[in-house]
Amino acid sequence: MKRSRVRRGLVLVAVLGFVLALSGTTEAPAKTKACKKGFVRNKAKKCVKKAAAKKTTAKKSTATTGQADSRKPGGTITYLNTFEQPSLDPAAVSAVNPTSGAVMASAVFDQLVYVDAKSGDVLPGLAKSLTSTDAKVWTLKMRPGVKFTDGTPVDAAAVKYNWARMADPANKSPNLTTAASIKDMQVVDPQTLQVTLVSRNGQFPRLIASAGITFVGSPTALQADPDFRNNPVGAGPFMLKEWVHDDHLTLVRNPNYWDAPRPYVDKLVLKLMSDPAQRYNTFIAGQADIVTSYLDYSIFTRAKSAGFPTYPLLTPVGGGNVMFNVAKAPFDDIRVRTAVYDALDPDDQNQVMNNGDAATAPPPALIRQGSNIYDPDPSLRFPKHDHVVAQQLLDDLAKQNGGPLEFSLTGVIGDKNLEYMQSRLNQYRNLKVTIRGINGGDYGTTLVSGNFQAIFYLAGGFDPEPDFYNEFHTGASRNYWKFSHAGLDAALDDGRAALDPAVRRKAYARMEKILNDNYIASYFSPTIGGFDGGYVTQKDVKNFDDAITFGPPRWALIRKDS
Repeated sequence: MKRSRVRRGLVLVAVLGFVLALSGTTEAPAKTKACKKGFVRNKAKKCVKKAAAKKTTAKKSTATTGQADSRKPGGTITYLNTFEQPSLDPAAVSAVNPTSGAVMASAVFDQLVYVDAKSGDVLPGLAKSLTSTDAKVWTLKMRPGVKFTDGTPVDAAAVKYNWARMADPANKSPNLTTAASIKDMQVVDPQTLQVTLVSRNGQFPRLIASAGITFVGSPTALQADPDFRNNPVGAGPFMLKEWVHDDHLTLVRNPNYWDAPRPYVDKLVLKLMSDPAQRYNTFIAGQADIVTSYLDYSIFTRAKSAGFPTYPLLTPVGGGNVMFNVAKAPFDDIRVRTAVYDALDPDDQNQVMNNGDAATAPPPALIRQGSNIYDPDPSLRFPKHDHVVAQQLLDDLAKQNGGPLEFSLTGVIGDKNLEYMQSRLNQYRNLKVTIRGINGGDYGTTLVSGNFQAIFYLAGGFDPEPDFYNEFHTGASRNYWKFSHAGLDAALDDGRAALDPAVRRKAYARMEKILNDNYIASYFSPTIGGFDGGYVTQKDVKNFDDAITFGPPRWALIRKDS
């Protein structure tokens, strides 16, 4: 779908560091003698009669400010959510993607910054700007006058309080690694927070946008209410009305939202429905307004064929994969990882599961064309899958261990890829694979506990930072597979610190080679916004194209026509 309006606002640019600044702004003109009242200067710098306002005033983009649209809000949006965030304390929200608890959190808290799904740029939300000249000391500017729904200012002190909570090990926040990368925070004035990092990070704004640290709650409420997790107070477009755990979250419009007249609907209902078939049938029956094709790509293709608006999310880094837990048997043995990798056939999987759709064809490499750090070196492509080698390794392992290789493959109940992979892998001699299906709400705790041998995992975006650092650096918050490699750590450190894309490209090429050589994962699909396909909406849902981020939708932008 082509964008009908030009996006204006704030974009991230690099000038000796990454700077969040106004897009399209120019340097202030030199001072000249003012024209008389009713006249303005033309291009020739002559005073001419001012035209009527209706002929000279450009229409403001509703993609970045709600000021231009005065239509009264109304209606209800029902979104079929795939996962429930058990706690709406910002310190408990980890990944920021279209299927995580961030879908709920963003409606209540909004985001400091977010990643645009089309450009990959980091854009401002509650924060007005985030700048640095050396990638180590960053200046965060907050919008003046913004308040949480309890009246507490959304200012520099509030951000500092939230980030300090996440950095406290006692709170066991999944954002601990991100928050701990901050060495010092100083409130310069109510709207300005100076942040000094432990080490240089040229992608710090992207790091914030991609983690739960992008959400901040009211310090007043956090200190006063011991049950804040169930009674969150934020500055987002909606406020909590009812939460029936494991069923639905009902939110109502925040009448004092900072970006008035948004939000455009009176009520937002996030209904938990992890089963893809149930989601699709509910949507087709008209009982939901927005649905994702997570776990079943056919939802996307069927809805598109039926004439419903569809919004794909294609990104050039990462993918859907099977991750191996190297901290325990059997995947602590690289021979086992290699055997399972070689036994899989991603091309066949795409043919069987997605009818060979080109959009879901297995990715050739971890970082692909479309990324500004793509390296075309053919040696960086994923190793070819070799079924003969797979069988030889499995036979050798069986002789050595006195029996076949056995392991469980963990995934969310309803994911059809589970049965596909089990059936294909069990065709090999000396290999027995069982399925371990879990509820969507248990997925996060399963990862954190390490209670898996091999697990389906989806991660990626426009840039390796911060996902790959968090997932593969030794001791990082989301390194659930417990892989540790000094060379990999060095590559990730270099890629994070550098401002020069050429330097980053070389660093991540080293990363790709090490991961490929150690068979940590088997990638079978490209990352599509963290899930298969994208979004599908009813025809009366408007503005959704502008609401898409590489994370949860920007709920405030979505309108429903009556």
